[in-house]
Amino acid sequence: MRVTIEEVSPANLGDIPPPCDSCLYWHGSTPSRLEALSHEERVQMKRRWLEHTLQTQGMAGKLLYVDNRPVGFTHYGPRERFEALEDYKTEDGRKVEVSGDALFLGCLYIPLQEHRGKGLGRMLLREIIRDAQHRGYAAVETFARRDSPNNPSGPLPLFLSEDFRAVDEGLPTYPLVRKDLG
Repeated sequence: MRVTIEEVSPANLGDIPPPCDSCLYWHGSTPSRLEALSHEERVQMKRRWLEHTLQTQGMAGKLLYVDNRPVGFTHYGPRERFEALEDYKTEDGRKVEVSGDALFLGCLYIPLQEHRGKGLGRMLLREIIRDAQHRGYAAVETFARRDSPNNPSGPLPLFLSEDFRAVDEGLPTYPLVRKDLG
C-alpha cells in the first residue's frame, strides 16, 4: 500500500472524494438553500470556496491517496473562513468559540469503511499538525465526534490519542478539542 498526502490545489480539486466534494457544512449556507442546489452546483460552490481559501490563505486542505486513488480529505484554515462557526451554540445559547490563535480543522474524513482503521486518518492529522506548526499557529482546534467514527468531524478517540484535549464540552456530542503546538 503506497500512501501519499498532497496539498489541495486547483490541479487536484477533482480528486476530492464524495461526499466531501459537495459538503458545504462550514460555509455558511442555509440548509434550505443547499437542498435547492443540484449536486454539481454544490461541487462548484465547494471548489470556489477552496480556491478562494487557497488564494487568500495559501492553504485549504489535503488529500490522502492510497495507490494513487484519493481516499481521504481534510480542509482547514483560519476560523474566519468557516462562516458556520458563528452558529455553534450550546443548548442554553452560549457561543462555542474557536480560538483566534488556532488553525481550525473543519473536516478530517476517510469516507469508505474499507480504508478506515489503517492509520490513514492519523497520518493525515499529523500532516495537518506539521502544516499548522510551519505556518506559525499556536494550536489546532476542531469539533470531534464523541459517539461515532462515521462522521467528517473525525472521532474523538483519534484526537485524544494525538494529545488534543477538550477545551469546551458545551456541545456534548461534539466537544471542541485543542492541541497546543508550542
